[in-house]
Amino acid sequence: MVALPTQVRAEDTRIFLGDEPYRVEEFSVGNSGSLTVRTSGGNILVVGGQSGKARVEVHVTKNGRTLTVEDTDLSHYRLTIEKRGNEIFAEARRISSRNNIWNGYGNESISFTVYIPTDYSSDLATSGGRIQVSGLNGAQKIRTSGGSLNLENLSGDIDATTSGGSITLTDITGNLDARTSGGSIRAGQLAGDIRLITSGGSIRLEDVKGSITAQTSGGSITANVSEIENHLRLETSGGSVTATLPAGQGFDLDARGSRVVNETDFFSGRSERGRVEGTVNGGGAPVHLRTSSGTVTIRYN
Repeated sequence: MVALPTQVRAEDTRIFLGDEPYRVEEFSVGNSGSLTVRTSGGNILVVGGQSGKARVEVHVTKNGRTLTVEDTDLSHYRLTIEKRGNEIFAEARRISSRNNIWNGYGNESISFTVYIPTDYSSDLATSGGRIQVSGLNGAQKIRTSGGSLNLENLSGDIDATTSGGSITLTDITGNLDARTSGGSIRAGQLAGDIRLITSGGSIRLEDVKGSITAQTSGGSITANVSEIENHLRLETSGGSVTATLPAGQGFDLDARGSRVVNETDFFSGRSERGRVEGTVNGGGAPVHLRTSSGTVTIRYN
């Protein structure tokens, strides 16, 4: 039996409706490699921290009930779990058209839980579920069309997209590109080149540093920035912008909205009701703050 990483918490497994795996596969692996997971109707949970081992669990549910090998027929799916060199590959693919509600086929939700070493990259995709990833160093590509994303304790190049859910990001270092078409973004303890975009929700950032872009078409932005590297850009078409910036850092400020409030005595430049443009602490990295229909508030800490 493979020991599970110590950072696995009770809430990690709650995204699945059942605790008993339908199938389990274990592999001896190196401490670096890649993971590919594909499923069309379930969740994906990936946890780093193993040493020389990988464990893949399949969870099958239907109508809120956990299914076992004895009480379900998955002959209309091709279920593949295998080791391909340095890659772990897991896929649930439908191979039959028997999927209408009258014959009862095709209503199953097939989810994966994967425990792997820390230095693994991943390519994860589901068309109908949530994805949660934690404890990995490497390039991570994450896609879901119908669920939320929860990413934590990652380092490397992160490319994450959901078409129908919220995004939560915690303790991430590196190049981060996260996008959602239908939810909010909540992030904390980020460092690096950060790009966050949502078409339908608010954005809240706590303790972020680096080169930062955050854009939304339908909500407010609140950002607590501890350090600005190449740039800071916060833009919304439908709400307010509140930015708390490092008090001791110099930058070039350009803020526009229906009203702009700049809470500092160390500003030099143009200051009007709807626009503030100039330098703070002598100038430095560009800071662009924009809203089409709200107030921009700039604070310093």
